[in-house]
Amino acid sequence: MPQGSLWLDWRNPWLMAGGIAAVVAWVRKDLLTTIIVGMVSFALLRWLVN
Repeated sequence: MPQGSLWLDWRNPWLMAGGIAAVVAWVRKDLLTTIIVGMVSFALLRWLVN
């Protein structure tokens, strides 16, 4: 946890990217695609939110 406590907020890029990756993993059932989408979405969300 980057801020030392549980951060359940819509501006949390870790939580949002994890949710996106979970949906992709459920739909695609492909590990490589899940990792790539999760990393790209985290980078974009971190750039957009901060």
